[in-house]
Amino acid sequence: MTISQKKSVFAVAVMWMLSSMCGCGGSNPEKGTTPTEETSASENRPTGVVEENPASVQMEGLLGTISQYDVERVVKRGYEKMFQCFQDPWDLLEEIEGSFELVMEVGADGSVSQVYLRDGDLGSRQAEACIVNKVAGFMFPAPEGGDTAMISYAMEIEEPYDHPEPHNWGGGKSREVLVEHMDDLETCLKGETGVRLTVYIGRGGKVVSAGATSSSYEMYEAGLCLAKAAEAWIYSEDPGERPAKAVLEF
Repeated sequence: MTISQKKSVFAVAVMWMLSSMCGCGGSNPEKGTTPTEETSASENRPTGVVEENPASVQMEGLLGTISQYDVERVVKRGYEKMFQCFQDPWDLLEEIEGSFELVMEVGADGSVSQVYLRDGDLGSRQAEACIVNKVAGFMFPAPEGGDTAMISYAMEIEEPYDHPEPHNWGGGKSREVLVEHMDDLETCLKGETGVRLTVYIGRGGKVVSAGATSSSYEMYEAGLCLAKAAEAWIYSEDPGERPAKAVLEF
C-alpha cells in the first residue's frame, strides 16, 4: 500500500470517529463545557490508523482543568501531524502498531510544557519521539482555576491493512539477550524502574525496531536510551518469516 493510500485510510478513519462521537444523539457540547458521558460508538469499528479512547481523557489538573471538549478538539486537530510519524517506520516494518497514553502538562498560556508516552507497546523509537515532538507544539485553552493542568489521552495505532500478528515473545525468549546486555540496562536505567520496552525481532534474531514508554516524565530519557540500545540487540532464535514482538517491563 502506498503512502497516499494509507493517508486516505487515515482520513476516512478520522472522519468516521468525528461523526460517530458528535452524532450519538443529543446536542453537541458547546465550547468550554464538559460533556456528559456518552454511549460508546458501535462495536463494529472499522480498521483505522488512529483510535482514541475518550473515556481516558483526564480533565482534572494539578491546579486547573481543561474541558473534555477542548482536549479532544486539540488532539484531533493534530492527527494528521501524528500520522506523518509512521511513514518511515511502516516502510521499515509494516507490523508496527500498538497503543499508548499521551501524558501532557499544559501551562498557563495553553502551551504543552511537558509530554511523554505512558503504558505503550508501539515499539518504534522513531515514531514515539516524533509524536512527542508534534504534541509538544499543541496549543490548548488556558487551564481554568489554576496555572497548570495534567491531561492523559489514550490512543491506539493500527497499520491500515491486514497482516499476520507477530509472534508473541515474552520475557522467557528475551532472558538470554537481557543477560548479554546488562550494561545497556545499567547505563540507561541507572537502577531506576518505570520503563516498558517493546522490540520487534526479525530474520536472524536481529531487532528491527524498538521503542519505549515510561511511567513518568523523569524516566522518558531513560526509555529513549534503552530503545536505542536495543536496536543493536540480536536474539539467539530466529522467528522466521513473520517477526516476533516482545514487551518487557523494567
